[in-house]
Amino acid sequence: MQEIELYDRNVSLELLGASGTNRKFDDNDAAATNDAEAIRSWLSHHSRSAETLRKYTREARRLVIWSVGFQRKPISSLKLSDMQEYREFLRNPPEALVGARSRIGGREWKPFVGERTEKSVGHAMVILMGMFTYLQEIGYIKRSPMIQLRNRLYDEVEGDEENFRYLDAEQIAAIKTVLDRDDEPFVHRTRFAIALMLMIGMRIHEVTSATMGGFKVRSDGTCWLRFLRKGRKWYTAPVPYAMVLELKRYRLLNGLEAMPVPGEQTPMLLTFKGQSDGLGDRELRNDFYEVCARASELIADEDKRATLLEASPHWLRHAFAKRALRRATNKEQAHQVQRLMSHRSLETTLLYDDTPDKEQHDFVKDTDWE
Repeated sequence: MQEIELYDRNVSLELLGASGTNRKFDDNDAAATNDAEAIRSWLSHHSRSAETLRKYTREARRLVIWSVGFQRKPISSLKLSDMQEYREFLRNPPEALVGARSRIGGREWKPFVGERTEKSVGHAMVILMGMFTYLQEIGYIKRSPMIQLRNRLYDEVEGDEENFRYLDAEQIAAIKTVLDRDDEPFVHRTRFAIALMLMIGMRIHEVTSATMGGFKVRSDGTCWLRFLRKGRKWYTAPVPYAMVLELKRYRLLNGLEAMPVPGEQTPMLLTFKGQSDGLGDRELRNDFYEVCARASELIADEDKRATLLEASPHWLRHAFAKRALRRATNKEQAHQVQRLMSHRSLETTLLYDDTPDKEQHDFVKDTDWE
Protein backbone atom coordinates (compact mmCIF):
# COMPACT_ATOMS: atom_id res chain seq x y z
CA MET A 1 0.00 0.00 0.00
CA GLN A 2 1.28 3.46 -0.89
CA GLU A 3 2.30 5.48 2.16
CA ILE A 4 -0.29 8.13 3.01
CA GLU A 5 0.60 11.51 4.48
CA LEU A 6 -1.16 11.85 7.81
CA TYR A 7 -0.17 15.50 8.22
CA ASP A 8 0.20 18.41 5.82
CA ARG A 9 3.83 19.09 5.03
CA ASN A 10 3.79 22.59 6.53
CA VAL A 11 2.27 21.62 9.90
CA SER A 12 4.02 23.28 12.85
CA LEU A 13 6.11 21.42 15.41
CA GLU A 14 3.62 22.52 18.05
CA LEU A 15 0.75 20.80 16.24
CA LEU A 16 2.96 17.73 15.78
CA GLY A 17 3.00 17.39 19.57
CA ALA A 18 6.34 19.02 20.41
CA SER A 19 4.88 19.98 23.78
CA GLY A 20 1.71 17.89 23.91
CA THR A 21 0.11 18.09 27.34
CA ASN A 22 -0.37 14.31 27.49
CA ARG A 23 3.14 13.49 26.27
CA LYS A 24 5.68 11.48 28.25
CA PHE A 25 9.00 12.97 27.29
CA ASP A 26 11.09 10.01 28.40
CA ASP A 27 12.28 7.51 25.81
CA ASN A 28 9.44 5.47 24.31
CA ASP A 29 9.53 2.00 22.76
CA ALA A 30 8.93 3.36 19.24
CA ALA A 31 11.60 6.08 19.55
CA ALA A 32 8.89 8.49 18.33
CA THR A 33 9.73 12.19 18.63
CA ASN A 34 6.34 13.53 17.57
CA ASP A 35 2.71 12.49 17.08
CA ALA A 36 3.16 11.59 13.41
CA GLU A 37 5.98 9.16 14.16
CA ALA A 38 4.03 7.61 17.04
CA ILE A 39 0.94 7.05 14.88
CA ARG A 40 3.12 5.66 12.08
CA SER A 41 4.55 3.17 14.56
CA TRP A 42 1.03 2.04 15.47
CA LEU A 43 0.10 1.67 11.80
CA SER A 44 3.26 -0.30 11.06
CA HIS A 45 2.09 -3.07 13.37
CA HIS A 46 -0.96 -3.58 11.15
CA SER A 47 0.81 -3.44 7.81
CA ARG A 48 0.63 -7.16 7.02
CA SER A 49 -3.06 -6.81 6.16
CA ALA A 50 -3.67 -4.21 3.43
CA GLU A 51 -7.38 -3.90 4.26
CA THR A 52 -6.75 -3.39 7.99
CA LEU A 53 -4.00 -0.86 7.28
CA ARG A 54 -6.33 1.05 4.96
CA LYS A 55 -9.07 1.26 7.59
CA TYR A 56 -6.72 2.26 10.39
CA THR A 57 -4.98 4.87 8.25
CA ARG A 58 -8.33 6.34 7.28
CA GLU A 59 -9.42 6.74 10.90
CA ALA A 60 -6.07 8.19 11.97
CA ARG A 61 -6.18 10.69 9.09
CA ARG A 62 -9.72 11.75 10.00
CA LEU A 63 -8.73 12.38 13.61
CA VAL A 64 -5.69 14.42 12.52
CA ILE A 65 -7.84 16.54 10.20
CA TRP A 66 -10.23 17.32 13.03
CA SER A 67 -7.67 17.75 15.82
CA VAL A 68 -5.05 19.75 13.92
CA GLY A 69 -7.20 21.42 11.27
CA PHE A 70 -10.32 22.28 13.28
CA GLN A 71 -9.23 22.30 16.92
CA ARG A 72 -5.65 23.46 16.38
CA LYS A 73 -4.57 20.93 18.96
CA PRO A 74 -1.99 18.09 18.68
CA ILE A 75 -3.14 14.49 19.07
CA SER A 76 -0.97 14.17 22.19
CA SER A 77 -2.97 16.93 23.91
CA LEU A 78 -6.43 15.44 23.39
CA LYS A 79 -8.55 14.79 26.48
CA LEU A 80 -11.72 12.83 27.18
CA SER A 81 -13.89 15.87 26.42
CA ASP A 82 -12.13 16.26 23.06
CA MET A 83 -12.85 12.67 22.07
CA GLN A 84 -16.49 13.08 23.07
CA GLU A 85 -16.64 16.14 20.84
CA TYR A 86 -14.89 14.24 18.05
CA ARG A 87 -17.55 11.55 18.20
CA GLU A 88 -20.17 14.22 17.51
CA PHE A 89 -18.03 15.44 14.61
CA LEU A 90 -18.01 11.92 13.15
CA ARG A 91 -21.79 11.76 13.36
CA ASN A 92 -22.22 14.94 11.35
CA PRO A 93 -19.06 15.98 9.45
CA PRO A 94 -19.02 19.23 7.42
CA GLU A 95 -20.31 18.84 3.85
CA ALA A 96 -16.94 19.99 2.51
CA LEU A 97 -15.38 16.78 3.93
CA VAL A 98 -17.91 14.41 2.35
CA GLY A 99 -17.47 13.12 -1.19
CA ALA A 100 -17.41 10.11 -3.48
CA ARG A 101 -15.22 7.10 -2.74
CA SER A 102 -11.66 7.54 -4.08
CA ARG A 103 -8.07 6.58 -3.29
CA ILE A 104 -6.88 7.80 0.13
CA GLY A 105 -4.50 10.68 -0.37
CA GLY A 106 -5.61 11.30 -3.97
CA ARG A 107 -6.61 14.73 -5.28
CA GLU A 108 -10.34 13.90 -5.14
CA TRP A 109 -10.19 12.13 -1.77
CA LYS A 110 -12.53 13.24 1.00
CA PRO A 111 -12.39 11.91 4.57
CA PHE A 112 -16.05 10.81 4.56
CA VAL A 113 -18.23 8.96 2.07
CA GLY A 114 -22.03 8.86 2.33
CA GLU A 115 -24.08 8.90 5.52
CA ARG A 116 -22.63 7.98 8.89
CA THR A 117 -24.36 5.36 11.01
CA GLU A 118 -24.05 4.87 14.76
CA LYS A 119 -22.30 1.55 14.12
CA SER A 120 -19.74 3.10 11.79
CA VAL A 121 -19.07 5.88 14.29
CA GLY A 122 -18.69 3.30 17.06
CA HIS A 123 -16.29 1.21 14.97
CA ALA A 124 -14.19 4.29 14.19
CA MET A 125 -13.95 5.16 17.88
CA VAL A 126 -12.99 1.58 18.78
CA ILE A 127 -10.12 1.70 16.27
CA LEU A 128 -8.90 4.99 17.74
CA MET A 129 -9.18 3.56 21.23
CA GLY A 130 -6.75 0.85 20.11
CA MET A 131 -4.41 3.52 18.77
CA PHE A 132 -4.38 5.48 22.03
CA THR A 133 -3.93 2.27 24.04
CA TYR A 134 -0.88 1.49 21.91
CA LEU A 135 0.54 5.02 22.39
CA GLN A 136 0.15 4.57 26.13
CA GLU A 137 1.68 1.09 26.15
CA ILE A 138 4.81 2.22 24.30
CA GLY A 139 5.27 5.12 26.71
CA TYR A 140 4.52 7.93 24.25
CA ILE A 141 1.51 9.37 26.11
CA LYS A 142 0.71 9.32 29.82
CA ARG A 143 -2.82 8.03 29.53
CA SER A 144 -5.34 7.18 26.83
CA PRO A 145 -7.95 9.94 26.61
CA MET A 146 -10.52 7.27 25.73
CA ILE A 147 -10.12 5.02 28.76
CA GLN A 148 -13.40 6.22 30.30
CA LEU A 149 -15.26 5.72 27.02
CA ARG A 150 -14.29 2.06 26.74
CA ASN A 151 -17.36 0.31 28.13
CA ARG A 152 -19.76 2.78 26.54
CA LEU A 153 -18.19 2.31 23.11
CA TYR A 154 -18.37 -1.46 23.30
CA ASP A 155 -22.02 -1.21 24.29
CA GLU A 156 -22.69 0.96 21.23
CA VAL A 157 -20.86 -1.39 18.87
CA GLU A 158 -22.03 -4.71 20.29
CA GLY A 159 -25.01 -4.10 22.54
CA ASP A 160 -25.08 -5.01 26.24
CA GLU A 161 -21.70 -6.37 27.27
CA GLU A 162 -20.45 -8.30 30.26
CA ASN A 163 -17.60 -6.81 32.27
CA PHE A 164 -15.30 -9.55 31.01
CA ARG A 165 -14.89 -9.58 27.24
CA TYR A 166 -13.96 -12.71 25.35
CA LEU A 167 -13.79 -14.20 21.88
CA ASP A 168 -16.71 -16.37 20.85
CA ALA A 169 -16.57 -19.68 18.98
CA GLU A 170 -16.85 -18.07 15.52
CA GLN A 171 -14.03 -15.62 16.22
CA ILE A 172 -11.79 -18.34 17.65
CA ALA A 173 -12.55 -20.50 14.61
CA ALA A 174 -11.50 -17.63 12.32
CA ILE A 175 -8.25 -17.22 14.27
CA LYS A 176 -7.64 -20.98 14.01
CA THR A 177 -8.17 -20.80 10.25
CA VAL A 178 -5.46 -18.13 9.96
CA LEU A 179 -3.13 -20.13 12.20
CA ASP A 180 -3.65 -23.24 10.06
CA ARG A 181 -3.41 -21.36 6.77
CA ASP A 182 -0.48 -18.95 7.09
CA ASP A 183 2.92 -20.63 7.10
CA GLU A 184 5.02 -17.85 8.64
CA PRO A 185 7.40 -18.03 11.63
CA PHE A 186 5.55 -15.38 13.64
CA VAL A 187 2.23 -17.17 12.99
CA HIS A 188 3.62 -20.49 14.30
CA ARG A 189 4.83 -18.72 17.43
CA THR A 190 1.56 -16.87 17.93
CA ARG A 191 -0.36 -20.12 17.50
CA PHE A 192 1.57 -21.66 20.39
CA ALA A 193 1.03 -18.58 22.59
CA ILE A 194 -2.69 -18.44 21.82
CA ALA A 195 -3.00 -22.13 22.68
CA LEU A 196 -1.36 -21.52 26.07
CA MET A 197 -3.77 -18.70 26.89
CA LEU A 198 -6.87 -20.43 25.53
CA MET A 199 -6.22 -23.97 26.81
CA ILE A 200 -4.47 -23.22 30.13
CA GLY A 201 -5.76 -19.73 30.93
CA MET A 202 -2.35 -18.07 31.09
CA ARG A 203 -1.87 -14.31 31.08
CA ILE A 204 0.38 -12.77 28.47
CA HIS A 205 3.24 -12.01 30.89
CA GLU A 206 2.98 -15.52 32.30
CA VAL A 207 3.53 -16.89 28.79
CA THR A 208 6.50 -14.65 27.94
CA SER A 209 8.24 -15.22 31.30
CA ALA A 210 7.84 -19.01 31.36
CA THR A 211 10.36 -21.58 30.14
CA MET A 212 9.93 -24.88 28.32
CA GLY A 213 11.35 -26.70 31.31
CA GLY A 214 8.13 -25.96 33.19
CA PHE A 215 6.40 -28.78 31.32
CA LYS A 216 6.54 -32.14 33.07
CA VAL A 217 4.96 -35.51 32.26
CA ARG A 218 4.09 -37.48 35.41
CA SER A 219 4.20 -41.23 35.85
CA ASP A 220 0.47 -41.50 35.12
CA GLY A 221 1.02 -39.94 31.68
CA THR A 222 -0.57 -36.59 32.49
CA CYS A 223 1.28 -33.40 31.57
CA TRP A 224 1.57 -30.34 33.83
CA LEU A 225 3.08 -26.87 33.49
CA ARG A 226 4.72 -24.99 36.34
CA PHE A 227 5.03 -21.24 35.93
CA LEU A 228 4.91 -17.97 37.84
CA ARG A 229 1.45 -16.50 38.15
CA LYS A 230 0.30 -12.99 39.02
CA GLY A 231 1.90 -11.89 42.28
CA ARG A 232 5.05 -13.95 41.60
CA LYS A 233 3.43 -17.12 42.95
CA TRP A 234 4.31 -20.52 41.50
CA TYR A 235 1.42 -22.46 40.03
CA THR A 236 1.17 -25.89 38.41
CA ALA A 237 -1.53 -26.19 35.75
CA PRO A 238 -2.92 -29.32 34.10
CA VAL A 239 -2.08 -29.40 30.39
CA PRO A 240 -4.74 -30.73 27.97
CA TYR A 241 -3.69 -33.33 25.41
CA ALA A 242 -4.34 -30.85 22.58
CA MET A 243 -1.87 -28.46 24.24
CA VAL A 244 0.77 -31.19 24.39
CA LEU A 245 0.38 -31.62 20.63
CA GLU A 246 0.82 -27.86 20.14
CA LEU A 247 3.95 -27.96 22.31
CA LYS A 248 5.48 -30.78 20.25
CA ARG A 249 4.54 -29.06 16.99
CA TYR A 250 6.12 -25.77 18.00
CA ARG A 251 9.31 -27.33 19.31
CA LEU A 252 9.82 -29.49 16.22
CA LEU A 253 9.33 -26.43 13.99
CA ASN A 254 12.16 -24.77 15.91
CA GLY A 255 14.55 -27.70 15.65
CA LEU A 256 14.07 -28.91 19.21
CA GLU A 257 13.21 -32.32 20.60
CA ALA A 258 9.46 -32.93 20.76
CA MET A 259 9.33 -32.68 24.56
CA PRO A 260 11.50 -30.53 26.85
CA VAL A 261 13.76 -32.07 29.48
CA PRO A 262 13.25 -31.19 33.17
CA GLY A 263 14.83 -27.86 34.03
CA GLU A 264 15.26 -26.81 30.39
CA GLN A 265 15.69 -23.02 30.26
CA THR A 266 14.57 -22.48 26.67
CA PRO A 267 12.15 -19.51 26.64
CA MET A 268 8.54 -20.44 26.03
CA LEU A 269 8.41 -18.18 22.96
CA LEU A 270 11.42 -17.83 20.70
CA THR A 271 12.44 -14.85 18.62
CA PHE A 272 13.87 -15.29 15.15
CA LYS A 273 17.36 -14.39 16.35
CA GLY A 274 18.02 -17.65 18.12
CA GLN A 275 16.77 -20.02 20.74
CA SER A 276 18.37 -18.12 23.60
CA ASP A 277 16.20 -15.06 22.94
CA GLY A 278 12.74 -14.87 24.47
CA LEU A 279 9.86 -12.80 23.13
CA GLY A 280 8.54 -9.83 25.13
CA ASP A 281 4.96 -8.86 25.96
CA ARG A 282 4.82 -6.02 23.44
CA GLU A 283 6.05 -8.17 20.55
CA LEU A 284 3.54 -10.89 21.38
CA ARG A 285 0.70 -8.36 21.57
CA ASN A 286 1.60 -7.03 18.13
CA ASP A 287 1.71 -10.55 16.67
CA PHE A 288 -1.67 -11.31 18.24
CA TYR A 289 -3.19 -8.11 16.84
CA GLU A 290 -1.99 -9.02 13.36
CA VAL A 291 -3.48 -12.51 13.54
CA CYS A 292 -6.79 -11.01 14.73
CA ALA A 293 -6.73 -8.51 11.87
CA ARG A 294 -6.32 -11.33 9.35
CA ALA A 295 -9.03 -13.38 11.07
CA SER A 296 -11.46 -10.45 10.99
CA GLU A 297 -11.43 -10.57 7.20
CA LEU A 298 -12.97 -14.06 7.39
CA ILE A 299 -16.00 -12.94 9.41
CA ALA A 300 -19.10 -11.59 7.67
CA ASP A 301 -20.77 -10.01 10.70
CA GLU A 302 -19.67 -6.37 10.96
CA ASP A 303 -19.93 -6.21 14.75
CA LYS A 304 -17.88 -9.37 15.27
CA ARG A 305 -15.22 -8.08 12.86
CA ALA A 306 -14.93 -4.83 14.82
CA THR A 307 -14.67 -6.74 18.10
CA LEU A 308 -11.90 -8.94 16.75
CA LEU A 309 -9.92 -5.91 15.56
CA GLU A 310 -9.92 -4.58 19.13
CA ALA A 311 -9.33 -7.93 20.86
CA SER A 312 -6.76 -8.22 23.62
CA PRO A 313 -4.75 -11.39 24.36
CA HIS A 314 -6.34 -11.39 27.82
CA TRP A 315 -9.70 -12.17 26.25
CA LEU A 316 -8.37 -15.67 25.58
CA ARG A 317 -8.06 -16.21 29.32
CA HIS A 318 -11.65 -15.01 29.69
CA ALA A 319 -12.72 -17.46 26.97
CA PHE A 320 -10.90 -20.25 28.85
CA ALA A 321 -12.84 -19.44 32.03
CA LYS A 322 -16.20 -19.19 30.28
CA ARG A 323 -15.75 -22.46 28.42
CA ALA A 324 -14.63 -24.23 31.59
CA LEU A 325 -17.65 -22.94 33.49
CA ARG A 326 -19.97 -24.14 30.75
CA ARG A 327 -18.60 -27.66 31.33
CA ALA A 328 -19.01 -27.43 35.10
CA THR A 329 -22.17 -29.22 36.24
CA ASN A 330 -21.85 -28.83 40.01
CA LYS A 331 -20.28 -26.60 42.65
CA GLU A 332 -17.19 -28.78 43.03
CA GLN A 333 -16.42 -28.44 39.34
CA ALA A 334 -16.98 -24.69 39.60
CA HIS A 335 -14.37 -24.69 42.38
CA GLN A 336 -12.03 -26.54 40.02
CA VAL A 337 -12.40 -23.66 37.55
CA GLN A 338 -11.67 -21.27 40.42
CA ARG A 339 -8.41 -23.10 41.12
CA LEU A 340 -7.51 -23.17 37.42
CA MET A 341 -7.93 -19.39 37.29
CA SER A 342 -6.13 -18.88 40.64
CA HIS A 343 -9.01 -16.78 41.93
CA ARG A 344 -9.27 -16.14 45.65
CA SER A 345 -13.04 -16.53 45.66
CA LEU A 346 -15.62 -18.48 43.67
CA GLU A 347 -17.61 -15.27 43.25
CA THR A 348 -14.83 -13.85 41.05
CA THR A 349 -14.83 -16.97 38.91
CA LEU A 350 -18.60 -16.92 38.50
CA LEU A 351 -18.38 -13.42 36.99
CA TYR A 352 -17.28 -15.25 33.84
CA ASP A 353 -20.48 -17.30 33.73
CA ASP A 354 -22.39 -16.51 30.53
CA THR A 355 -25.12 -19.12 30.62
CA PRO A 356 -27.61 -18.14 27.90
CA ASP A 357 -30.87 -16.57 29.09
CA LYS A 358 -32.96 -19.52 27.88
CA GLU A 359 -30.84 -22.00 29.83
CA GLN A 360 -31.13 -19.84 32.95
CA HIS A 361 -34.90 -19.66 32.44
CA ASP A 362 -35.15 -23.42 31.90
CA PHE A 363 -33.19 -23.91 35.13
CA VAL A 364 -35.80 -22.07 37.22
CA LYS A 365 -38.99 -22.49 35.19
CA ASP A 366 -40.42 -25.22 37.46
CA THR A 367 -39.70 -23.38 40.71
CA ASP A 368 -42.80 -22.97 42.86
CA TRP A 369 -43.78 -22.71 46.56
CA GLU A 370 -42.28 -26.05 47.48
